[in-house]
Amino acid sequence: MYWTINSSIHNQHRIIPITSAHASCLLFPIFERRHESIAEKRYGTLKYIPMKHIYPLLIVLFLFSCSDNKKQNLDLISKIETIGIGKFDNITYGKRGDIELYEFYISDDKTCIWSYDNRTNVYELDSLDILELKKQKIGDPKQYSKDLRKQIQNLKIISITQSPWIGNLIRFWISNEEFISYVNPEFKFDDEYKRRWQDELNSGKLIKQNWYYIKL
Repeated sequence: MYWTINSSIHNQHRIIPITSAHASCLLFPIFERRHESIAEKRYGTLKYIPMKHIYPLLIVLFLFSCSDNKKQNLDLISKIETIGIGKFDNITYGKRGDIELYEFYISDDKTCIWSYDNRTNVYELDSLDILELKKQKIGDPKQYSKDLRKQIQNLKIISITQSPWIGNLIRFWISNEEFISYVNPEFKFDDEYKRRWQDELNSGKLIKQNWYYIKL
């Protein structure tokens, strides 16, 4: 594991993209119309399944899929709570190709940014950011960065987003179309953005106290 110190990191655009992911679906073509073909004459009449038998199967598959998704979401929440939600209170994370980007929010006009290159296994952390992180009582900044990365990788998520200066909802993105959102029970919504956050939460499902599943 190697470290480099780069004072030019602040000049980079602070954009944390979300990697692409695609939902898959099952298609069940049903052919109720039968006709004799050369194959039927040779091998016998082809059988088909009536729609009345297909509907119960589709319902069972749908319910099983929903149950499985809920279990996966609860497992993810359990992992996050084991680490401690406070670990992510002021963190954003994302990837740009092979580069992982991390941001530590300190105040409305101050953040610390560092990166990790999966090709070279090198962390890049600005010397000024190191000094700022030391003030946050997180221990050694380099060790903190390594530990945080390990914890996030174990969650198997693609990004973490939040806007602490607008509304402290922490989003753990499962794909680019769905995420689990945590709402601090002590958090008071900013009046200017209250409707926005409420609409977002109402569009999802409460899967555990303070936790919502939202699909775009």
